[in-house]
Amino acid sequence: FVLGFWSSCMKAIELDQIINQIKTTPYWIIDTDCGRDDAQALVMAIRSHLNIVALTTVSGNALVSNTTINTAIVCTVIESNLEVFPGSSESLLMKTPFAPESDDGFGGYQKQYKHLPFQDRIQKTPGVLETIRLAREYTGQ
Repeated sequence: FVLGFWSSCMKAIELDQIINQIKTTPYWIIDTDCGRDDAQALVMAIRSHLNIVALTTVSGNALVSNTTINTAIVCTVIESNLEVFPGSSESLLMKTPFAPESDDGFGGYQKQYKHLPFQDRIQKTPGVLETIRLAREYTGQ
């Protein structure tokens, strides 16, 4: 099950459906365009002890290069061992509007975390390939 933390999409789903899905989903891949809003949701998801097997990133709140760094920074700050797999820089179906290239998705605060050792969390394997690998690994579970 891949869960994207898109606030507008989440509002459309009834709370009881979300709770039921969380209870019945054994493994999680979180796909995020990690800006400030997604960072908060990501911390909550990791701290809730969901069995998260991977984090993948996409463009949206910022360019995928920045959302990948943001996701890795969040994991480093909260001392999570999760790896981050960079995803697509563009939508497959439509042009994705996102902040200008100068916006890091963290309101300019990304540079304050550059000293942290977050780079090790960022993997070279593209997010889509890791998602396929994990889907095969966990088939039937």
